[in-house]
Amino acid sequence: MSLEAARMAALQAVYPDARLMADGTKEFVILPALHIQVGEREYVLDALLLPSSEPGGYPTRLYLTQQIAERQTIGGKAGNWTCESIAGKAWYTWSWTGVPSSLPLMDMLLAHLRALR
Repeated sequence: MSLEAARMAALQAVYPDARLMADGTKEFVILPALHIQVGEREYVLDALLLPSSEPGGYPTRLYLTQQIAERQTIGGKAGNWTCESIAGKAWYTWSWTGVPSSLPLMDMLLAHLRALR
């Protein structure tokens, strides 16, 4: 795996279950049983963090094992939830950009989660 060990070590210091997974040419960080606060409700879902994507796409993405029904609008805009097959499993993500791939992984994760609060 090519994701720098220091970036993963910093994330694993806070989230020890984080690990790497490749699917084709993409490298993901698996975050099992991630606690996600959405308003007054807390979800516990598996997540995939994509720290970098292809040119022309979102700089980073966060995928969840289910769509967050109460977040049909995010940041005042339509959530535009989509489902993608990654490693043979369905993963859901929303239209959210502006989270740069240069951030530390923990900051990147928190920036995506802020959109769902």
